[in-house]
Amino acid sequence: MKTIKATGKYAVSFNCHFGDGYICGEESLYTLDHAGDDIDDLAKEVIDGDPNFPMRFVREEEPGDIIGRFYEVDYPYDDEQQPVAVMTVYELLN
Repeated sequence: MKTIKATGKYAVSFNCHFGDGYICGEESLYTLDHAGDDIDDLAKEVIDGDPNFPMRFVREEEPGDIIGRFYEVDYPYDDEQQPVAVMTVYELLN
């Protein structure tokens, strides 16, 4: 896992997988890319982090292990779109 200085209640990873078969990016890398205590502030930090790769954040209707997912804004096929990153409870990626 990538080491980051920030800590918080929530974490965002561009590379991970969960036991239910959900895969994001290069699952074997298990990167911890961002962390923070506020869902909205953390989502904004991730989205603002790369202005050349616009993303949108979608919260889970009933959050469990996964709080929300980030999607590429310019992806041409919404019905087939896969998330590019996932927000989860920090302990799950730490």
